[in-house]
Amino acid sequence: MAASFKLMHTLNKRAATPYDRDSPAHEKKLQELWDTAMASERLTSRVSKQWEKIGFQGTDPATDFRGMGLLGLDDLVYYAKMHPSSFQRVLKSSHHDTAWFSMAVVGINITGFTLALVRKRFVQHLFYKYGVSKDVYHEFYCYVFDAFEKRWTANNSFLTVMDFGRFFEEFQVVIEAEMERTLENSVVLVLDEGRPVFDFDNKKMA
Repeated sequence: MAASFKLMHTLNKRAATPYDRDSPAHEKKLQELWDTAMASERLTSRVSKQWEKIGFQGTDPATDFRGMGLLGLDDLVYYAKMHPSSFQRVLKSSHHDTAWFSMAVVGINITGFTLALVRKRFVQHLFYKYGVSKDVYHEFYCYVFDAFEKRWTANNSFLTVMDFGRFFEEFQVVIEAEMERTLENSVVLVLDEGRPVFDFDNKKMA
């Protein structure tokens, strides 16, 4: 159990660490998000309307991380780097003519939700099977984001961004119910179980 408490402390600390525009490390990671998400387009300025293309609300994405601090940025960068096909599919869906959504902002909301699930110990069986690590947490985040897009797209004929609040509440209920079922039948919710991060067959929680 010590390992899971240590991970929780790490995640909580990242979520509580505000984005600092004066930090070279923070700025470098934000640039990494752009370079990974928009490889074919150069960011012309640190403060730019270009950020809206990946779902930030304004010209400076630093303001959008207030709720989840650096953990929100960590999650987005991990998703963009480790699951580029899924990430790009979600990004494309976010630009739907009528059922559009702000991808980065939704991602930060999903960070809050997945962190809450970890705090409520919904994800313990995932850690038990694959080991307690930040990467395994990130992989679960990616699964949830992918599931969000699939559910949103399946209903986008009658959704608009104004429906997001209601939709996201319903989505959280669905995922929590799915998590409860996985506890009963030992199904693990990840995008790609073949990834090296899951090579923990003999690793158990300390």
